[in-house]
Amino acid sequence: MNQQIVPAVGSFGLALIGTLLLSAFLLGVVRPGSFETRARALTLLEEWLSPEQRACYERFRYFDVIGSETGTHYRVHYGTQTNIEELSHTGQRVCRWCFAPEGNLWLAT
Repeated sequence: MNQQIVPAVGSFGLALIGTLLLSAFLLGVVRPGSFETRARALTLLEEWLSPEQRACYERFRYFDVIGSETGTHYRVHYGTQTNIEELSHTGQRVCRWCFAPEGNLWLAT
């Protein structure tokens, strides 16, 4: 595995938040057509990432998290479907997960 997996506060919760924000951005469900709101969604995601995760995301369009209770490794990719990979302790993909908001996802401006 090329990138070291970086622990994060909220672990799977962060993966879920990241996925929802990325999905909202890509699908345009965050006030469709509003560039400012889409930019806000990405800014909010970046605020939750550590500097290492942010650098990885900016370079490769994914970031890694580790479950705080389970120690499970996850990789969250930029995308809207099956964009969370669960990784083994050696960095191999075990399975893929897909999360999406039900209905429209609105963020306060």
